[in-house]
Amino acid sequence: MKRPLLALLCLPVLYACPSDRDIGGSTVTPPGGTRDGGGGVIDRGPCGNGVINGTEACDGNAFLNGADCSGYNLGDGQVSCSASCQITFQGCSLTDYCTANGLYANGQCDPCERLGGVMDPECATACGMDGVCADRFEPLIGEWTCRRLNTPDPDCGMCGNGIIEGNEICDSQAIPPDRFRCDDWGYLPGGEIACKPDCTPNFSACRHSVCGDGNVEGTEMCDAANLNGATCESRGFAGGTLGCNACTFDESACITPGCGNGIQETDLSEECDGQDGITTCEDLGFAGGTVSCTGACTIDSSACVSPGCGNGIIEEPLEDCEGMNLDGATCESLGFLQGTLSCSSSSCTYDTTACIPAGCGNDIIEASEQCEGANLNGASCVSLGFLEGKLACDSMTCQYDTSMCPMPGCGNNIIETGEVCDGTALAGQSCTSMGFSGGTLGCSGCLFDFSQCSGTQDRCGNGAVQGAEPCDQLMFASFAPTTCDAYGMPGGGNVACTASCGLQFQTCNTQTDVCNFNSWYGDGVCDDCELYTPVANLDTDCSSGCGADGACRDYWLAGEYTCVRAGFTHDPDCGCGNGTLDTDPNGLTIEVCDGTNFAGNLDACSDWGFTAGRLTCTSGCSLDFSQCY
Repeated sequence: MKRPLLALLCLPVLYACPSDRDIGGSTVTPPGGTRDGGGGVIDRGPCGNGVINGTEACDGNAFLNGADCSGYNLGDGQVSCSASCQITFQGCSLTDYCTANGLYANGQCDPCERLGGVMDPECATACGMDGVCADRFEPLIGEWTCRRLNTPDPDCGMCGNGIIEGNEICDSQAIPPDRFRCDDWGYLPGGEIACKPDCTPNFSACRHSVCGDGNVEGTEMCDAANLNGATCESRGFAGGTLGCNACTFDESACITPGCGNGIQETDLSEECDGQDGITTCEDLGFAGGTVSCTGACTIDSSACVSPGCGNGIIEEPLEDCEGMNLDGATCESLGFLQGTLSCSSSSCTYDTTACIPAGCGNDIIEASEQCEGANLNGASCVSLGFLEGKLACDSMTCQYDTSMCPMPGCGNNIIETGEVCDGTALAGQSCTSMGFSGGTLGCSGCLFDFSQCSGTQDRCGNGAVQGAEPCDQLMFASFAPTTCDAYGMPGGGNVACTASCGLQFQTCNTQTDVCNFNSWYGDGVCDDCELYTPVANLDTDCSSGCGADGACRDYWLAGEYTCVRAGFTHDPDCGCGNGTLDTDPNGLTIEVCDGTNFAGNLDACSDWGFTAGRLTCTSGCSLDFSQCY
């Protein structure tokens, strides 16, 4: 039994195709339409504009048959519309459209395999010459059912003969009268529908609305910034800014009419509203003041000021000023150097009695002057390049008097950069603070002179770790750990500090001979073993040679080179005097200093526990702390 053609013509949804992809299948169809089985493309409308046009069944949130699955006999849930305007059934409790709608064994070829089911067995026989037209346009896939299988049903009429036969939607000039206009298919008014050679509608002469393109069309009230000439006022509001949202008017920023909305509405007999419509006191004949608007939208001039001197308002050209209001004038703008300009209370004219004229002696530094009286403009002997002293100002010329500013340099009794002392300036030091037992500290060549000091310079015993001391009384240097374990002496215990500021290991619990425990005897290096053991046990390496034998055995440890400490001279193989810090084959630096180079860049007295002074390197590549304090 044929489906009546009227069903195709009267229900717009039957012209719609759900997508560019088959429902329940995987065949991809051409953009803008579906394959018609005869080489053409069925035009389904402008997908994506949110309006159902042409043969679309959905577009965005618009559905011709609704979004409920029950409208398709597919149970609970909702169908959805894809970006290509395809209705999908994945959200429904049932997904086989043909079973749900009884399309199997109904005498027609249905695209069931593309509607969530299996191939309709009738397609093999129903599309032949049997007197029954089985080829019809299926809106859910947007194709002719037989033609999609390349088996056009000969019983469905001859497309192109100008007669609508079988299930043809149109034929040449034959178009159903109620589907002739573009707006019959969801397009904008104007334009006529034509018929394509495959007997499907041709919408090329139709125009569709696109929300967001700036053109107000169809059912659109506005589009983006195009308000179609509308304003808040034309919409019946007092003012504000009309907007557009989803092509409908957004009136959220429009202002409702009435007193108190900040807009003067003369048609409501308002003199003002808030600040709108406010005039000035001057416009009302006053000298000044502030006009306000009452809650009843009438002008309030009670705060306006009458004319006359003393009213706080400058009235030109008769007045220069009023009270504290000098109209921006100053003593300087009136030609004076500076001062305080005031206003005569009786005449409202300028009073310049407190203005100061230019010239030396007015206690004001001018462009050609360096100073004025006691005002030195922040300058001092030091800022002018002198060492220190007292800067003065010449009262006749207002220029600097530097006669009491001493010049920098050694011999001016002022300690400068690079000097540890200068003449009688000893930086608060004395023979005893420098490690001597007594005497008088002197200064020669801006270096400390110890010639009048008694005893030898020795800072050991002052309780502060200074110079190369590993310890001093209870204080230990950062490079000298206090536990025996830190030196590889197991068993616990702590090292002690001798009266000569050296380390002592006799208090270690299990070992006291550091060199023996660490296998330093016979290692080719002259070590300080005799300092660390209770018995003077010289390292055999020291006695075997600290001379020019090509092997450097001299290492700087605890403030002295090991060969020198052992009674030998500085090992010449260690490179002292070449101005560079030599290293052994293992990369270990064996010199603490050489010329102007210092190991670890520790070249300042402050690096060795002192406050200041000058650290130097001796010709024997040892540190000289004699000028540190």
